[in-house]
Amino acid sequence: MKTNKDLGERIEKLVHDLVETHMQETRAAVLAAVARGFETPQLAATQPRAAKSKSRPFNGRRSGGQIAALAERLFELVCAKPGDSMVTFATELGVTSQQLDRPMKMLKNAGRVRSVGERNRTCYFPAVGSKSTSSPAA
Repeated sequence: MKTNKDLGERIEKLVHDLVETHMQETRAAVLAAVARGFETPQLAATQPRAAKSKSRPFNGRRSGGQIAALAERLFELVCAKPGDSMVTFATELGVTSQQLDRPMKMLKNAGRVRSVGERNRTCYFPAVGSKSTSSPAA
């Protein structure tokens, strides 16, 4: 009977160790996910108004050349990471997703990019065909 008691204690200790190991790994994964969540660049809306006006002189409009240049960078990123969302592309380019709306619309109208999904579940892919290599209209 002593062996059964010892066996039960050993099993209990092994289960306890397994649960502790699992809890430690889970804590580490959660902390890493939270840290990744705070690594994203701050959006302009979260910055104080005074700091925002001093950080960049912005007259309210971007030139056609600026939008076309951003569209080219966006197209290269879509080709490199097909199936990602606008938020992912914005993070990679260091701008807000709202600032990518017009360049993405230019790329879609030129037939260089296609989208799948609706609203915030939209994924973007490079278009297949003869139009995909043409540059967007300014």
